[in-house]
Amino acid sequence: MLITGVTLTGTAWQAVRSHELENAQMLGESGTSLAAESLLVFGLFATLAAAWAVRGGIQRAGEEQSPTEQVISRRAPWVIIVLGLVLSLAVYELLHSNFKASIRQRFDDAAEDSATSIANDLALYVDSLQHIRSQYAASNQISREEFRLATEYDLHRFPGLVSIQWAPLISQERRAG
Repeated sequence: MLITGVTLTGTAWQAVRSHELENAQMLGESGTSLAAESLLVFGLFATLAAAWAVRGGIQRAGEEQSPTEQVISRRAPWVIIVLGLVLSLAVYELLHSNFKASIRQRFDDAAEDSATSIANDLALYVDSLQHIRSQYAASNQISREEFRLATEYDLHRFPGLVSIQWAPLISQERRAG
């Protein structure tokens, strides 16, 4: 009984531990959890408790037992093993689902941080272009040299701005002429 319980617990622990190691390889140290260790401790304690309970039942079995009590005393170790396995799997599933939720939350937080950072960076570029637009709105006419002076700082400050071109507005009448 004790050997079977320890073997089942050890096997389940190895399976969970290998799964955690795969997560750690994919996600780094943040991919580890205590699921394997919790399963191991729980399984060992459940096995020891079951062995102790069955041992007490076997010691009392030396007394005269009815056929029903004999069947119960023979099946009790198997029932305890199955219950221990079911409980161990339930604990594993609970810990695993919490672990997956934790990973999902970290991913969502990282995605939100990235989106915020991108939006903030783009806002700087848009502000630069708004600055040029406001200069056009404040003046009836801007020369090529005034445009160059207005955009020179932004072109050096923002590496994403490759160029800003000056193109004078030509009315329809001037195009036709």
